[in-house]
Amino acid sequence: MAEATVLAEAPQSPQPKKRTRRTTAAQGAMPNRDTKPMAVSRMLAETGTSGTKNFAGVISDEYLPALSAYQAPIVYDQMRRSDATVAALVAAYTMPLRSSKWYIQPYDDSPDSIRMADFLHDNLWGFGDQTFDDFAREAFTYLPFGFAAFEKVFDWMDGEWDGKLGWYKFAFRYQNTRLRWNFDPVTAPGGVVHRRFRSMTQLAPPDYRSTDIPAEKLIVFSHNKEGDNLDGISILRAAYKHWLIKDILYKIQGIGLERAAVGVPFARYLMDVPQTTIDYINQVLQNLRVDDA
Repeated sequence: MAEATVLAEAPQSPQPKKRTRRTTAAQGAMPNRDTKPMAVSRMLAETGTSGTKNFAGVISDEYLPALSAYQAPIVYDQMRRSDATVAALVAAYTMPLRSSKWYIQPYDDSPDSIRMADFLHDNLWGFGDQTFDDFAREAFTYLPFGFAAFEKVFDWMDGEWDGKLGWYKFAFRYQNTRLRWNFDPVTAPGGVVHRRFRSMTQLAPPDYRSTDIPAEKLIVFSHNKEGDNLDGISILRAAYKHWLIKDILYKIQGIGLERAAVGVPFARYLMDVPQTTIDYINQVLQNLRVDDA
């Protein structure tokens, strides 16, 4: 007897009706898929700005007045010179970098690349009156100060590279001589005005004369640069509050030790000393003590 298999079809449940999404005025209308693509000119245009607070070349992103653009280099210099912990921290950052082996790596094995690498090597290590370690030591000051600026000084080379222009030195421009960063306004196709770095104005001793160094002759190192803030952010910024509190407590402790740790002062005088002299000696002894007893 042949077996038969019966397949029973389960009854289908009624399909739910499709719900149409309603959009309110607050939600806005759904995007139209038939909208034409954005023009290439608009895609290539920059429509926003960095938002860096730059007033007449002075960066004012720092909220603490004690670390403003002009005060920060003075404070950070005081921190790295007067505090042993800060000095050790800066040395821990910079000494491994300075002790590393620096060299020029050719792009490939072609004769042109090798000759170009030789030219750069001779320029950095065999030309001018500045050693590479001197340049590195000053360049790494961008860590405690937030930035470091150098002016490129050129001169004609001789010997194998006779007739070629080389870097005679990278002249260091101390951080607290930076007066302002100068930017030129550039209008984008959409009408948005951007800033393009043009120069750095320096006000330095001994004559304190305002001098503009063009961007083409500058090398600027900025630590944790955000937007157009060439001042950068110092590695000591987060430690400033703790350094300040410790410095104040040191002063209070020093004053307390100066007044309270002098012991018990006393004086000896002869029997025939006038009373006015005795009163004067007592006054001097009282001034050397914390209380008037």
